[in-house]
Amino acid sequence: MNEKKPEVLIPLAAAHVNQYTTSEGKSPWEVQENETNGLLATLPRNFTEAEVFRVLHFARKFELLAFNIGMTKMKKEATDYFNAEKKKLIRVIDELTKANEKLSEKLGSLIGEQEG
Repeated sequence: MNEKKPEVLIPLAAAHVNQYTTSEGKSPWEVQENETNGLLATLPRNFTEAEVFRVLHFARKFELLAFNIGMTKMKKEATDYFNAEKKKLIRVIDELTKANEKLSEKLGSLIGEQEG
């Protein structure tokens, strides 16, 4: 089976940071996605490890808040949409029920006329 991995919706939540030592000295800090190592952000090389993790914690906090706000908004919009669709379908069902009852009455009266 070819299972597709779900898309990461909040990449900072599982991100990691790296700083490399090069011939020119330390590289800027790189905030990378887990698994893909895709670059999410670059932080100055002069940041200490503690500063980098404070920034990362701050960013994760607001990423999660934004995600939750988006999910709440999306849920409300989906609920509103499906409630409107439900009303439309109930109206169609009611109209079909009435039409079916009229048809049944008409058939009943026609069958009744033929029997007599």
